[in-house]
Amino acid sequence: MGYIKEPTDMFTPGTNKHVKSRSPSMVTFFQPMEDLGFGPVSIPYGEVPTAIQTKVVDGWVGGTPNMNYAWVGEMINYMYVNYIFAEATSYVLSEKTLAKLTPEDQEILIDVFQQQSMTSFTEAEANERVYMQKLEDDYGVEVIEFTKEQVQAYADFVRETTWPKLEDLLTKELMDGFRKEVGLL
Repeated sequence: MGYIKEPTDMFTPGTNKHVKSRSPSMVTFFQPMEDLGFGPVSIPYGEVPTAIQTKVVDGWVGGTPNMNYAWVGEMINYMYVNYIFAEATSYVLSEKTLAKLTPEDQEILIDVFQQQSMTSFTEAEANERVYMQKLEDDYGVEVIEFTKEQVQAYADFVRETTWPKLEDLLTKELMDGFRKEVGLL
């Protein structure tokens, strides 16, 4: 999360942060931001820098440290690293295409995908560290990392407050799948 002004009571989920935050319009982004107190505003992704420059919003959610550095680093004064949203990149291959490979090649391909997936976590963390430091050094941005306890407080709040609201749209079955994944069922 990158902001031109410091949000109020940042570490208490559900309190008014007194900031207008660009958020994707997807309910899975917008609703948690609203519930957490960030005053979400739907603005197209490509208009984020202009919206911040013209003070239509005070900042945004959804950008990694390198995105903040490259795109809005000269504009923002604060970056909060709280891992509020996860973004996954997938490797997709149809069963029909996979079936054309020999069993040995199938195994090699699946193994490479799995290894690269695991490597991506380490690479992403190293990249984040570099760009958090660059934001501070090159632009004077104050980078604030949430503690594990603060991340957990946000997660618990969203699971208790937002997830029930999402059931009507996403279905109870899907939300129960999420709950099972995080050990709540």
